[in-house]
Amino acid sequence: MDRLKIGISACFFHPDGERKAAPSKTLLWIEQSTAHWVMSEGALPVMIPSLNGKTFRGEVSAADYAQALDGLVMHGGADVWPGTYGEKPLRPEWHGDRVRDEYEVALVKAFSAAGKPVFGICRGLQLINVAYGGTLYQDITTQKPGALVHRDAAMYDLNFHDVDILADSRLAQLLPRGRHKINSVHHQGIKDVAPGFVVEALSPEDGVVEAIRHTGGPWIAAVQWHPEFHRPELGVIDDTPLLRATSCRPRAKPASHEHTPHPRPGDGRTDHHPARRRRGFGRAQGAGRARGAALLGRSPAGGTQALHRGLPRRGRARPGAARARDDARDRQADQDVAQRAQWPAAAHRLLPGRSGEGDRRRNPVRRRRHARADRARAARRGGQHLGLELPLVRRLQRDPAGAAHRQRRPLQASEYAAMTGLEITRLLHEAGVPREVMACLVGAGEVGTALLAQAVDGVFFTGSHATGQRIAEAVGKRFVKLQLELGGKDPTYVCEDADPKAAAESLADGAMYNTGQSCCSVERIYVHEKIHDAFVAHFVQTVRGYKMGDPMSEDTYIGAITRAPQLEVLDRQVADAQRKGAADLLLGGRKGQGPGNWYEPTVLVNVNHEMEVMREESFGPVVGIQKVRDDHEALELMNDTRYGLTAGVFTPDEERARSILAHVRAGTVYWNCCDRVSPRLPWSGVGDSGVGLTLSTYGIQTFTRPKAWHLRKA
Repeated sequence: MDRLKIGISACFFHPDGERKAAPSKTLLWIEQSTAHWVMSEGALPVMIPSLNGKTFRGEVSAADYAQALDGLVMHGGADVWPGTYGEKPLRPEWHGDRVRDEYEVALVKAFSAAGKPVFGICRGLQLINVAYGGTLYQDITTQKPGALVHRDAAMYDLNFHDVDILADSRLAQLLPRGRHKINSVHHQGIKDVAPGFVVEALSPEDGVVEAIRHTGGPWIAAVQWHPEFHRPELGVIDDTPLLRATSCRPRAKPASHEHTPHPRPGDGRTDHHPARRRRGFGRAQGAGRARGAALLGRSPAGGTQALHRGLPRRGRARPGAARARDDARDRQADQDVAQRAQWPAAAHRLLPGRSGEGDRRRNPVRRRRHARADRARAARRGGQHLGLELPLVRRLQRDPAGAAHRQRRPLQASEYAAMTGLEITRLLHEAGVPREVMACLVGAGEVGTALLAQAVDGVFFTGSHATGQRIAEAVGKRFVKLQLELGGKDPTYVCEDADPKAAAESLADGAMYNTGQSCCSVERIYVHEKIHDAFVAHFVQTVRGYKMGDPMSEDTYIGAITRAPQLEVLDRQVADAQRKGAADLLLGGRKGQGPGNWYEPTVLVNVNHEMEVMREESFGPVVGIQKVRDDHEALELMNDTRYGLTAGVFTPDEERARSILAHVRAGTVYWNCCDRVSPRLPWSGVGDSGVGLTLSTYGIQTFTRPKAWHLRKA
């Protein structure tokens, strides 16, 4: 098992002639409760020794520990030396430990520079604050008249008071909002909050800062209380989620290769972690049913409208979306797609009960007053996986329908889009969807495996064909409802009567939007020989005009590749095509310069189906353009694939387009457009592009199980 390794800063016993044990030595130690707290989540605590002193030799540095470990916890102990924040001790006993201060400041700076999470406890909060330019009260009782007794030597960790977790704080995403009971064993406290930090919690009676968080950079947070003094039987808040938030796997930002922490399985922002609490989801069944009925049980239409009223519209969603910037900065955001589709505003109009369509279709038989096909019953529990590609859109394909049917739905967010999954879940909870109904799981394959082992009524997945196969094999023997949205190698045919410029501009967008990282992006283009050259010229000119750069910039069109290994896939496909005859590389074909996962938009001509680039999914800004003689050849090539997600035709002749598209093996077809979805139309795939469907009234049936009632009055 690959366990996280969490560094713990050491406490110091300096040489002391009156000490019985090793009076001339410097002793380093950690509190057992802190180590056990870290171990309680399966992580390995590692005490980090001092990195200077008379006995220190070698070149090991704080940066070396930051690279080797997964995070840092700084626990309590001696006072912070007032000189660290530019003051002199008001009393001799408040002198603090200058040596430990310098040691811990070096650790904080090293771990934050490495992109590793840093979490401070009690003294750790105070040290972090002064390390970044804040100040402290040397003694709260002396310098803040009227303050609570924050330290009672006789009571020690049985000294309690209330704390308010601020409503808009990140801490409120980890712990229940509002007022809570905490322990208090400190006499120093924050006076001036360091620049770049925000207050997350306060003592309501005296305004003493109880929690802080760094903004706009590395994950650094701290609390003034001791979460390792775990005393839930005394009504103290359960601080386990704080540890889970600290236990993050750092990942590199695709656009810069800077490291940011990413939630790990069991992050406190998730509601259930099946690998740890296999019964947790089942225990929520009764509560979820009751709360779901209260929210949505009045009638299908009423319940749906209640959900819709809480869902964020485009204008109202921005504050929540801004808090998901960790993912948005990493790759081209799917904001434009969400706006075009107008998901939240349209979702309730598609649900049964909004119009008579759904009821008529599900009640086809009314004969002899005793035979009736009654309304479909929702599958009670469904597990789903949120892919890394357009996570907002993918989530909204499923969630409104599932929630409206009162399903309990654990979501496993892709480990590459975890923050977006968590943020969408938070917005749904704020909209009124009960936490028991909608939960978010964080992690990679092991979390998905654990989720599949649950007693779910359905499994819904968006991702690769290989993973989809494994999921189908895992649940096949259980006969649960299965919906898989997998990959594609989507073709488009441009007929000789099409406008080459208009078609080129549309298909360039379809091929390069979101840097080609869309399952329904255009990856194969077949152009009639009569307009081939004109089309290619316009296509290349259009793609040349796309700016590559910072995905948060308004004028950027081409962003970074989300996953670094995909760069090798693109390189391999381009090299294979060139070896097999696609010598005319009209654009791109190489990785971008500098840090980050950059790949230049690439256009290949003289391609054929012996080349991998025309057979296997690219999932990047690479497209092949092949010349064809007629409609028959184009149709044969379009169907020469194991995938079948979308396909399109460009021609002014509607009858011709319908004739061609009727014979294309694809779940969605386009006439004079591409790479788009509609909430009113079903979304499905053929062949290796998946099974089942989402969207529209047909897609809603994915989340239901019909039940026939034969009734006759006695």
